[in-house]
Amino acid sequence: MKIICLQKKLNQAIIITEKIIGKSFSLPVLDNLLLTTEKNFLKISSTDLELGISIWIPIKLIKEGSISIPAKLIKEYISNLPNEKIELESKNNNLLIKCKNYKAIIKGVDPKDYPLIPQIKEGIEYLEIGIKDFINGLSMIIETTSNSETQIEISGIFINFFKNNIKFVATDSFRLAEKSISFSQAIKKQFSIILPKKTAQ
Repeated sequence: MKIICLQKKLNQAIIITEKIIGKSFSLPVLDNLLLTTEKNFLKISSTDLELGISIWIPIKLIKEGSISIPAKLIKEYISNLPNEKIELESKNNNLLIKCKNYKAIIKGVDPKDYPLIPQIKEGIEYLEIGIKDFINGLSMIIETTSNSETQIEISGIFINFFKNNIKFVATDSFRLAEKSISFSQAIKKQFSIILPKKTAQ
């Protein structure tokens, strides 16, 4: 992989994707970001096996490829670089970073060892809802969820999608909270999911 991109764009993408990463002793690769070229974009991905984030930034592509690198290390280094063009090149699972008078090599791992992040299939039914309404619905009931690791069904938010509204429900077995949000776009089929508390947060 060999690309040129702007420090500002790369830094913003790393800050967002790095947020869900926590120390994983059982699977150290989860402490990494996955960098992959896709045509004229660099895809930066992270996952904790419960939540996955992917962000694309525009680049000048010289050579295609991918690499998995420690998130905190690259975040700290990239954030301290000037707002100039950055050249990234991967060789033998090492990432060479050049920016003006700065140069660094970060040891990475084989991208094949990085967990697969599920892709959203084309043709799948979806609905659009205002971000403020969605966040408001979650935030009003999230504190009612249980922190129990044995009762997984009450340690998340039950979301029921009806034809013209969404109902958020949470309980810790002592309290019950419920919030409904209406929307104009009708969905064809009613369905429901349990959203884990950490993901909702």
